[in-house]
Amino acid sequence: NHWRKILGQIAKRIEGFAPLVKPDDSRLKEQSDRMAAVKAKGDQAFETLRAEITAATRAPEEKYAGGDKDDLRKKILKKWKEVHAKDEILEVRFHMENWKRTVEWSWVGDSLKKYDYSVLIATVIVKTSDTVATLYPCELFKDHMQGDTLKVGVHTKGGVWIQDEMLLSNLK
Repeated sequence: NHWRKILGQIAKRIEGFAPLVKPDDSRLKEQSDRMAAVKAKGDQAFETLRAEITAATRAPEEKYAGGDKDDLRKKILKKWKEVHAKDEILEVRFHMENWKRTVEWSWVGDSLKKYDYSVLIATVIVKTSDTVATLYPCELFKDHMQGDTLKVGVHTKGGVWIQDEMLLSNLK
């Protein structure tokens, strides 16, 4: 919501001018009224666009066919419920075809360290209202340097993680 941030900065500048003008100066009220009108128009446009995007969004296709898929799904559901107990999970989909393996060396201080891990991303589809579901990423991280230890990353609500919304009727 970059535009909302900009409008907030402009509103603060207008407020900053208040002590510099007479209380009955109409210019301050005019600018405040203009800002309110621009914000209302922007909010309306944002909500219209959001509704259109939500209506057009579909859940990703199931692509992963690994023999461990059912076990991984169970682990995701268990971990998600531990962290987000109130969520009504509708489905978990694996939209990557395969694990993505990374082997690299990196300097840590004055020594060279090897990293060898694989990542598989799934989508957790959660009912968020009577008509809308939210799609959250879930990162499965397999550390090959630690005997293929698996970490299930379910702390993906908010922050930098991308979340999509879709109509429940689009879940097929």
